[in-house]
Amino acid sequence: MTDRTIVSCEDCQHVYTARVRDDGGLILPTPGNACGCGCESFAKVTAQQI
Repeated sequence: MTDRTIVSCEDCQHVYTARVRDDGGLILPTPGNACGCGCESFAKVTAQQI
């Protein structure tokens, strides 16, 4: 089973559920692994932010 995490775009704060690679990289459910706004930088959402 693949680990998943919640991330948000660092530009527009859109939230995604991402799969986590073995090397710690993220796989997003978007074309090109980028946010719809074009940003490719994401921050993990912590339980305190929910």
